[in-house]
Amino acid sequence: MNRTTLVLGAVAAALGVAATLGAERALSQEGMPDDKMMKEWLEMNAPAAQHKKLEALVGEWETVTSVMGTPGSKGSAKFEMEMGGRWLKQTYSGSMMGTPFTGVGYLGFDRIRGRYVQIWLDTLSTAPSIAYGDFGQDGKVLQMFGEMDEPQMKIYGKTARYVLRLKSADQVIFEVHDTHIGETGTKVFDMTYTRKKK
Repeated sequence: MNRTTLVLGAVAAALGVAATLGAERALSQEGMPDDKMMKEWLEMNAPAAQHKKLEALVGEWETVTSVMGTPGSKGSAKFEMEMGGRWLKQTYSGSMMGTPFTGVGYLGFDRIRGRYVQIWLDTLSTAPSIAYGDFGQDGKVLQMFGEMDEPQMKIYGKTARYVLRLKSADQVIFEVHDTHIGETGTKVFDMTYTRKKK
């Protein structure tokens, strides 16, 4: 080990100690978060107009699902607001290409990042589906992007586009698009929701 290496090592060690001591000193001076900091945090994460918009989907729905243009299979879904109005929860039950299929999803708006967030879990996968996006100017189409895996083809992490179309108060369409297919003919999944009549 030469002299230059020893000097560089000593400098790096000194900087590391200084950073550690500085962090400890800052912590001891600031202490625990105070009431003002908690109040600011709660204000930043309180339900907003974007969350209120999702309330329009609350209720019970009948669904028809199609994969790659296959004949639609029927199911049902229930939407309800949770976490103090921050998340729209969907509970789904039906079938996928003849296989029983249930799922739970959450749709919310991240006020810190300023974007909608979708999280989906179901009985046909051990991995969650997570996507982020926003509504267009007309406020009727929510477009989000996430990742999609196709392990049977050894393809992982390719970009998927998720589209939620608010057609009316009683009809909603959800689509999944495989962006790697090209510019057209990308839809590989769609689910039409029709509100149940009371």
